[in-house]
Amino acid sequence: MKKAIFILAVLSATLSQAAWYWPFPSAEDNTNRPPRLHRLLEKANDFIELAEDESLKGEADKALDFYRQALDELMRVQRENPDRAEKPEFAPLRNKIAACKAAVDTIRFEQINANVRAVSVTDTTALQRRWNRRHGISDPEDEQQSDGQPGQGKDGQKPSDEWNSRLAPAMEKLRAGNYSEASVILEELAPERPDDLNLLMLRSAALAGTGRYYAARKLLEQAVKAHPESYMPHYNLAYVALELGDGRAAAQRHYKNGREVGGPVNIDLEERLKDD
Repeated sequence: MKKAIFILAVLSATLSQAAWYWPFPSAEDNTNRPPRLHRLLEKANDFIELAEDESLKGEADKALDFYRQALDELMRVQRENPDRAEKPEFAPLRNKIAACKAAVDTIRFEQINANVRAVSVTDTTALQRRWNRRHGISDPEDEQQSDGQPGQGKDGQKPSDEWNSRLAPAMEKLRAGNYSEASVILEELAPERPDDLNLLMLRSAALAGTGRYYAARKLLEQAVKAHPESYMPHYNLAYVALELGDGRAAAQRHYKNGREVGGPVNIDLEERLKDD
C-alpha cells in the first residue's frame, strides 16, 4: 500500500512539472468538448440517492416520486444527446434507466401485493359472502351454520395458510426484481389453482416485470372474471393499459371499474390519469 501511495505521489509531481509544455488541453479543460457523462448524470444521481433513502425508510410513495424524477432526468439527457445515446460511452445511463424502471416496478408491485394479501387473505371471504347475498346466491357456509354444522374455521384457514406459504418464495423473487425466476415458480403452481386471486396477481406481476404486458393483461382479465368482487385486477389493468399505450381513457375505465366494486382511492393512478 505504501509503495502504491509513493508511486502516485511521484506521478503527480512529474505531471505537475511537465504541464507547462503539454501542447494540448485536457479533456476537462476543452470547452468545445461535450460534457462528460458523469457531469450530465449528477442531477439524476441525486434523485436516485434520495429515492434509495426513502425506500430504506419504508416511504414507498416518496421513493417512487424520486425514482420517476430520476427517470425524467435520465430520459432528458438521452433525448438531448442523440448522437451519443447509443454509444458505449452512454451505457451507464442506459443501465441507470433500466435500474430505475425495475425499482419502480418492484415498489409498485410490492404495494399491490401488500394490498392483495390484505384483501384476499383476510377479507376475500367476507367480500364474497356480501356479493353472494347481493346477487341472491346462497352461501354454503351460511347453510352449514343454519344446519348447526360448523363452517371451515381453522381447518379452512390451514389450507389457505399452506397455499400462501407456497406462494411466498415467488413473492420474494418479485420483491428482488427476479421476475423470470418468480414466473417459473408460479407457472408450476398454476395448474393446481388456475383461478386463485393471489396466484393470478403474482403471475401477472411477474409477466409485467419481464415486459410481457399483453400476457399480463390476459391474466388480469381472467382474474376479473373469476373474482368480480376484487378491485385489484381492475387497478392493475389500468397500469398495464398505460404501459401498453392504450391511452388514458382505457386506463381510466379500468380504474373506475375498480372503484365501483369498492376499491379505495389510488393516489398514484389518479395522478397518472389527470388531464394534462
